[in-house]
Parts: sequence; structure tokens; C-alpha cells
Amino acid sequence: MLKLLVPYHFDFAVFCPNITETIATCNADQQNFNVSVENMLTRCLDNQQSWRLLTGQRQKQPGDELLISACSLPLVAERQSDSLVFPCILSALQWITQGRDSILADPGKRVIPVKPSIAAKASSLRDATEIHVLIAGSLHLVGGALKHLDPVSAS
Repeated sequence: MLKLLVPYHFDFAVFCPNITETIATCNADQQNFNVSVENMLTRCLDNQQSWRLLTGQRQKQPGDELLISACSLPLVAERQSDSLVFPCILSALQWITQGRDSILADPGKRVIPVKPSIAAKASSLRDATEIHVLIAGSLHLVGGALKHLDPVSAS
């Protein structure tokens, strides 16, 4: 499916697992209990690598591997060229909107902050007059994003 998206020349490709937020407050019907967190995050890194190869970016380098313990999530996004991997849907959406969406900027929806170097890469998002986001993936991913973008409809 990624190959079909290459001609659209996205500014960023953001990958995240089907986890609504890293804090365990999410609804059980928005979780996939058939796949481990590590497998979901590894798949995100695989998708990121595929995106880089499809868009003619560098090959996988040492240190690109997922390094997490069995019971924890990565705490920050990792930047690889024009693609990033976030530990949850909320952190990805908050990075994309850069505080410009009042619903996502709600202090009650906190995630662990990204590295300053990752935040600095978002200057084009902060300066943009509009941000268009394509969410492609499973129904868990789309539903998790809608939960944060339109919480009234999700409840």
C-alpha cells in the first residue's frame, strides 16, 4: 500500500502502532490484543524503512533497530529523514498539529515530550496555514485517531 502513496510527495510520513495513547487509559475495544506492542512497533519501523526505500532515501543504518524492553514503549519519536515513528496515535497527532488543535492540546491529554531535535523538524508544520493528514491502516488506527480528533463522537 505504501507504494501507492509515493507519488503524492508527502512532507512527512508518520508511523505509529494501533495504540491510542501510551498511558493505559484507553478503551479495550480500541486495542489489539492479538499482537504484542513490540511487534506493532517493529512493524512501524519496517514500514518506515519501506517508505525510505520507496522514496529513494538512505538504506537502513545501524542503530535504526527498535530497542525496547518487553514491558515499555519508546518514549520519544525517532526521526529518519522525512519519516518518523511515534509510540502511540496521540503522540503522532500532537506532533503533527504542533499545538494548533485545541482538542489535542488539552492538558489532560499529555504524552511524553519528543526530543528537541524532533520538535525542531516540525517548523514547517508550525508555519503551515493548513495541515492535511491521511490516516491509512487498520480500523483500530483510524478509530484511535478519531477518538482524539473528535472525542464527542467517540464517546
